[in-house]
Amino acid sequence: PNIDQLAAEGLRFINAFAVNGMCSPTRATLMTGLMPSQHGVHNWLDDAKLAEWPRDWSVVREFRTLPATLKNRDYQTALIGKWHLGQPWQSSIGYEHWLTFSYGHTLDFWDNTIIDNDETYTVDDRHIVDFFAEQAVEYLEEVDRERPFYLQLNFDGPYLNPPTNTGPARNRHYQSYLGSSFESFPRVPVNRNIVDQLIDAELPEFLRGMHVQSILHHNDPESMANVASQNTIVDDAVGRVMDALRETGLDENTLVIYAADQGNFYGQHGLWQHTIVTTPSNLYEAALNIPLIVWHPGSVPAGETSDLLIGQYDMPMTILDYLGIDDVEFADSPGRSFAAALSGEEMQWGDAVFYEQEETRGIRTAQYAYWKRIEGIGEAELYDMVADPGQHENLIADAAYRETCL
Repeated sequence: PNIDQLAAEGLRFINAFAVNGMCSPTRATLMTGLMPSQHGVHNWLDDAKLAEWPRDWSVVREFRTLPATLKNRDYQTALIGKWHLGQPWQSSIGYEHWLTFSYGHTLDFWDNTIIDNDETYTVDDRHIVDFFAEQAVEYLEEVDRERPFYLQLNFDGPYLNPPTNTGPARNRHYQSYLGSSFESFPRVPVNRNIVDQLIDAELPEFLRGMHVQSILHHNDPESMANVASQNTIVDDAVGRVMDALRETGLDENTLVIYAADQGNFYGQHGLWQHTIVTTPSNLYEAALNIPLIVWHPGSVPAGETSDLLIGQYDMPMTILDYLGIDDVEFADSPGRSFAAALSGEEMQWGDAVFYEQEETRGIRTAQYAYWKRIEGIGEAELYDMVADPGQHENLIADAAYRETCL
């Protein structure tokens, strides 16, 4: 209900796309305006290598970033929530207020080591999404009203990797979903690609474990209730933050953007988890078409939708443009500003957006989604997104579409 209300009071973009199916690459793009093949982060950062990284290392600190740019223009800057772009132990890339947890991958929603600026402590008495929401409310209550602020609030949910999405969930909404029909969850067979990988004797044990977990999740009512309850606890958190904005009076002059770093499969195409679970990786839009709601009463149109094709690399320059900051360049970024659309203006906008998952690169237009893979790794794929929005029929071998791919 809270996210629905945000959409009813704001502008919803129905064709917003993640540049990648993993969190570290997409977060890097949101900060830098660069594609993964430009900033160099193609997959998630491995927590097992934390000890090998410099204590202050950030994977994107060599680039211009959105928070550092705003800090340099006297904005108060804060990160609350998931980081997963390097070491978590100290503030990075321009954040003045810094509150995160000690890992990238979520091992537990309840027992986490928190880095709160210069203090480290454990939170084990409440869900991490609730905790981050509480911290965001506290920040809004204490922020200096004489200066502008930028708060990046990264809720660590819904999270569809094991162990957090396996079977019963430890949160207040889980029981209410048990026994549901789960009509939004696809009921299809397990993807053949996963089965073929599992019967390959040379499959690494790490991947074997991930694939076995995904099969156990598939069509499992308890795992479905887990995912649904995770979404609802995030909705609760959004409501708490929006209430805080209104109660403090900050809602009158605050731009709110609700989005995601990327999506996950929860049964679509017989898959769970990420776009990397198939070999070669895929670019199905069930995991790449992300929510994007922009809210600013009196400035952004309320209750409307836009079909502009938006890439995550468009976000930094759009935010700065909307704020009237016009002396900044994100070097080599393919991104452009769609700030005019936030003011209800008609825009001349290109008919293409780009995404990539390591060896698989894709271009999406209003009509088609075309994937091309590095030579020797896999075949190209083509989907008619008007006739087949679920991407069930690969048209790449259909002679009638040959010119489409040229």
